[in-house]
Amino acid sequence: MGLDLRSTTRLVLTRRMGVQLVDTDFKGPLESGTVGLLIGRSSAALKGLRVHPGVIDPYYMGVVKIMVESPRGISAISPGDRIAQLLLLSSLHDKFPAQTRERGEGSFGSIGSNLTFLALDLDHRPTLELIVNGKKILGLLDSGSDKSIIATKDWPSGWPIQVSSQTLQGLGYAKGPDMSARQLPWKDQEGHSGAMQPSVLDLPISLWGRDLLKDMGFKLTNEYSETSQDIMK
Repeated sequence: MGLDLRSTTRLVLTRRMGVQLVDTDFKGPLESGTVGLLIGRSSAALKGLRVHPGVIDPYYMGVVKIMVESPRGISAISPGDRIAQLLLLSSLHDKFPAQTRERGEGSFGSIGSNLTFLALDLDHRPTLELIVNGKKILGLLDSGSDKSIIATKDWPSGWPIQVSSQTLQGLGYAKGPDMSARQLPWKDQEGHSGAMQPSVLDLPISLWGRDLLKDMGFKLTNEYSETSQDIMK
């Protein structure tokens, strides 16, 4: 038997973020005599999400979490999205107990050595407010996106849009996404300014891409500084 697991978390994933944990609407324990195999859904893969498989012990009492990443680009997860399945399989845990202490709500290392995971939500990632075509819009700065994207909720209904002939890798859109029908002027509080033609997508927050960072004077490089090179000698 398979159960669809829905996210209870709102999250925007980029390549730089690596693997993140997403809470689901399912909580243990499982049925007696079963073990859970956690796998991704094909619809999640089409959106650019990679769901890492996992095993849920029958005596686990906490909220089931999903390990996800977006290796191909930017992906958005909203509450209610079905991104994984939990397959219930026959278990032999009663015949081969792994330990004597109870599992409880412990997960990801509660059996064996302890592990620590660091996840950054949208409240702790760098954001920047820009004035775009006269409207203040707050966006995620460290998004890893090549092209800026304005969330649908931030897009005024009177601004014209058109369908782009290009797709956005990793976002799972079968057709070209909507984009601004014209260049939009922007400026920040430090005096930087320019023009952009952003995409318009249903995301939790707008994303400022490398097209803006370049005009702001950011230097994108993988070169090491002289100090770093001295340390590594």
